[in-house]
Amino acid sequence: MNFTFFAQNKIRLDELLRSELPRAIENDHKNALSHSKIRRLILSGSVFVDGVQIRRPAYVVFKDSKVNVLFDEAKFFFEKQPSDVNFVLSEKDVLFEDAFFILVNKPAFFPVEEAFSGAQKRNNLHDEVVRYMHSKNPDLRNPPYCGVMHRLDRETSGVILFTKQRAVNKAIHRMFEDHTFKKVYTAVCCPHAAVPRCGDEFTVENFLQRGKGRNGGFCRRKRAACIPRQILKLWMKLRVRQMEGKKHILLFRQSQLRGEPTKSGCI
Repeated sequence: MNFTFFAQNKIRLDELLRSELPRAIENDHKNALSHSKIRRLILSGSVFVDGVQIRRPAYVVFKDSKVNVLFDEAKFFFEKQPSDVNFVLSEKDVLFEDAFFILVNKPAFFPVEEAFSGAQKRNNLHDEVVRYMHSKNPDLRNPPYCGVMHRLDRETSGVILFTKQRAVNKAIHRMFEDHTFKKVYTAVCCPHAAVPRCGDEFTVENFLQRGKGRNGGFCRRKRAACIPRQILKLWMKLRVRQMEGKKHILLFRQSQLRGEPTKSGCI
C-alpha cells in the first residue's frame, strides 16, 4: 500500500504524517497512530520526499513537496507482546515490612512500575504491592500509598524497597544519592579451565559512564569489583558490586564482564 501527500506549508515530516495518515487509513486502527509508530515508519526507510529516502523524523518538508509512504499495515500496527511472568504477591514474597517500609522479592521478567503494551496496561510490582497492602486492610476507603524508591530491570530479580509513608521518602532519596546503600548483584557464568588462578577478588574496568556527546555513548571508564563466591562444576557464581559512579551496574553487560576477566585467566 502506497500513499502520496503534498505539503501545504513548511512542516516537519513526522508532523505531516501525523496529520495526513489517519485520513488515508480507512480502518479501526487510525486512532492507534502514535508518534512512536510514525517515528519508526520514518526510521525504517519507508518515507520519500521528492524521490529521496528520508530517515529523519525532524526533517523539514517545504510547501508543495511530494511525500511518498510505503505503508505495510500489518507491520505498522504490530505490537510485540511482552513475555512477563504471571505473578501475584503473597506473604512469602515479603522480606520485611513495618509501618514505614515494605521490601519485596521481585521475580525476573516482571516490571517494577506501570507499563503498557500498546493500549493495554501490564501487571507490575507496584500495583501488586498496593493490592497486597489493601487486602490486609480492606476497611480502607482508598488504596494505600506505595512509593517507588528505586527500580530493577524487568529481566532482573532482586529486592525492591517501597515506602508506605511519604514522610520517609526524602530520607530514602538522600541515602541513594549519598550511596549509603550497598548494591550487590549476582552473576552466573561458565568458567574457563584457568579459574583456579583467579584470586579472591578482581576488578573489571570498562566504559560505564554515559558520555555527554550527541549520541550519549559510554565514554568514561568506571570500575566494578567482582568477587567469586562459589565455584561449581560447570558454573562460577560471582558477587558484583559497584565501586564508583551513579550509573546502574547492569549497564555493565555480560559480554563486557566476560571479556575483561579473561585477560586474567578467570573466565
